[in-house]
Amino acid sequence: ILQVEKNLYLQADTLNNLAFLYHQMGEYELAAETYENGVECARSGHNQHAETLILTGLGDLYSEIEEFDAARQAYEQAEAIITGLSNSFIFNYLILARANLALLQSDSDRASEILKSFRKYLKLNPSMFERGLWALLEGRNHFLKQETKKAISLLQDAKACFTRDGRESESQ
Repeated sequence: ILQVEKNLYLQADTLNNLAFLYHQMGEYELAAETYENGVECARSGHNQHAETLILTGLGDLYSEIEEFDAARQAYEQAEAIITGLSNSFIFNYLILARANLALLQSDSDRASEILKSFRKYLKLNPSMFERGLWALLEGRNHFLKQETKKAISLLQDAKACFTRDGRESESQ
């Protein structure tokens, strides 16, 4: 039996899960600290996959609390790592996270650029979650541009994708 204190992979994974729980509970400072500890643990164990996942969670946390520069840095660090790995889901998620970050800052032009570049990945058979997230962000972007009919259509598409993927909470 592997002991957690001697296994950096398990430590990083545990810290990532714990940070996610703190994040969901609204304990943002504790979540950020725990994510940071997880990143250090993953780096110490040379576990790039865990480091990417933890940095992505950290970016999501910083986006939610409107620490946009910190979010951008976390996503950029994760992207730099994931480029050398073979995990298309995280790669795609990070592209969409950058679009979300632009939308949170009301930068519709930047969001449009990122979402347009993502369309090529839609042709590669992404998951329903990826399709739904793209449609959700594209819909929000059209809403920002006051293109209500297009926004509603895209948001309905997002809901359908999330529902088909079994992610009812994202479709709400």
